[in-house]
Amino acid sequence: MDAAKHSPTLPQEICAIISQDPCLQAPDLYSICLVSRSFHAEVERILYVDACVKGKRHIKSFCNSVVRRPYIALRIKKMQLYIPPHLLDLNVDDISKMVRAFRATSNLEDLQILEEDATNDPVYSTYGWVLEDHFFHLRSFINTYFDTNSLLKFLKLQPTIETLTTKNRDYTSMVPYRIDFDLSRLHTLHGSAFIIQALGMSDWSKNIVRMHIDFTDCVVEDELKTLVLLVKFRSSLESLSVERRDANLGLDITLFTSCIATQMPDLKYLRIMDYTETVRDLTFFRSFLIYSLFRRIPITLHSL
Repeated sequence: MDAAKHSPTLPQEICAIISQDPCLQAPDLYSICLVSRSFHAEVERILYVDACVKGKRHIKSFCNSVVRRPYIALRIKKMQLYIPPHLLDLNVDDISKMVRAFRATSNLEDLQILEEDATNDPVYSTYGWVLEDHFFHLRSFINTYFDTNSLLKFLKLQPTIETLTTKNRDYTSMVPYRIDFDLSRLHTLHGSAFIIQALGMSDWSKNIVRMHIDFTDCVVEDELKTLVLLVKFRSSLESLSVERRDANLGLDITLFTSCIATQMPDLKYLRIMDYTETVRDLTFFRSFLIYSLFRRIPITLHSL
């Protein structure tokens, strides 16, 4: 016991250098933290700057740690939270601790709320209120879990967001709405056709530089509405990526592509990926490729 008490410890500077070795992953750092007190403080700091929490058990443990030791929450700059398909799998006490943990992370800048098992049928929770009325000011927000409509109040309280991804697979269940609050710092957007329609009505939409649009199971009317609104982004948009799935009731790919070229002639980068399982006549499509070369737009086009 005396030997253990007087055993030498490494200086914190050496512990910091070792802990920051890029070869060490989060599980390795966690193991080191458990077996050596010398590394505990530095490893804990590294692990909580960029927190990745997945699964019901780990969410509970993480929230308990943050609630018991608020100083840990102040270190968190980025958080990836993989939530079970049904938030109700967590009891009321667990959800309460999750809310308290969010409230403690006042220095959070990058938040990702992701569905734990994306292979199952999508279940978009309406519990977006758990993100509301906290002290952090986000620069980046990614959501594949909550229904977008339930996040409107949350987004209204985050005017500092620069990059926004809100990706729901069940697009047809969403009702188009108008986002009438200020997201003037937003420059990168990834969302469904319906979200683009909502943003196209906003005065600050002209600040968006990069955009990715998901068209899934959209009919002709939905696609035309979205394509017409692209002109709202013409003054600032430089890069546009489009992904189509199950578009059998949508526009023909050649017409779809020509509409984008007409609306956005000054794009620096355009990528169109069509995963609809339909063989289409690409005669006009070749003509558009020639047209695009004259316009000097670097284009990546896929039709699968």
